[in-house]
Amino acid sequence: YPLPYGRQRGQERRRLRLEDWFLAVHLLLSWDDQKSISAEEMEKYLTRFLKDDAKTKLRVTPRLTTEIFLRGILRTLWD
Repeated sequence: YPLPYGRQRGQERRRLRLEDWFLAVHLLLSWDDQKSISAEEMEKYLTRFLKDDAKTKLRVTPRLTTEIFLRGILRTLWD
């Protein structure tokens, strides 16, 4: 039987949050933190990851909030 609306909405939010963390882990696994990188290169890398890896390899459609979250993680490492 179907879940109550509030519970269903909560599960959807949790699923989306887990997708963001899933993408973050894969982004960091492929990130080379040993080499210096410019902000422009970081943006290119993130764009490529969201377009190619996330959608094609990992089969997750990133949202705007996903991009903001991942950018924040990379900038924290970059600083």
